[in-house]
Amino acid sequence: MVVSIRDLMAKGTGLVASVIIDADHNPAVTQAIALKVSVNHWIIGPVTATEPELSVLGQPVAVDNKTVLKGVAKASQLQVGDMVEVSGFADASNRILASRVEWRSDPVPFWKLTGPVGDFVPGTSITIGSQTVSLAGVSPVNCGSGPFIGDTVEIRADPHQDFLPGGPLRSVFRVKCVSNSLEVPEYPGDSPALAEIEGMVFSIEFPMFMLGSQQVYITSGTKFSGGHPENLVKGAHLLIKGLLDSNSGILFAGQISFFNDD
Repeated sequence: MVVSIRDLMAKGTGLVASVIIDADHNPAVTQAIALKVSVNHWIIGPVTATEPELSVLGQPVAVDNKTVLKGVAKASQLQVGDMVEVSGFADASNRILASRVEWRSDPVPFWKLTGPVGDFVPGTSITIGSQTVSLAGVSPVNCGSGPFIGDTVEIRADPHQDFLPGGPLRSVFRVKCVSNSLEVPEYPGDSPALAEIEGMVFSIEFPMFMLGSQQVYITSGTKFSGGHPENLVKGAHLLIKGLLDSNSGILFAGQISFFNDD
């Protein structure tokens, strides 16, 4: 679906967006021409639990005072079976820190589940978090000889009324391996691109760490805001600004800012 930037700004508050800008921008990168803007929902599907915390298609969803809610005033108003769209940032266990949760009163064209593979039986099933997904008649794409344990996949399924919380997700029509790393812009030459990314730390092997699928390198010049290097732990919620190497895809961190999600 194509929408205008005006509609996106007016109605898309809280959606996680990816933006690629033209190389010809002002020094502070406060003005630039957007070459590509895309938004993404991590999960689209029914609420499967409300206690001890919200769960959608078997994935825990953390809602705090920064989460934008659409269609409901409070997350506690949601009930099992309600249809929602969830945007946010997932940690290594696929617990989603929700930036936006929208209750849908109208039918959605498909259900969507994104997350790391926990188990995979070729031709039979795949598991994301606690959700088992039937692969009857579906072959994963963009996965090479995988998917392998830990690979991030996006699953789409036709809505089906007989789905029960804790039961398998059927009527799947697509399973695709995806990456939530930064897209390397197609600029002329091999010069690094200014880049910014928000997400959760998956793993650390100092001075390298993984922010989702994005490899990040800490240099001697990296500055820290809202935290210190010792606070860089698995599950930390960060905003990173730096230079993206166009050959390796590694983000060399200029500044790492910590979010306080308590």
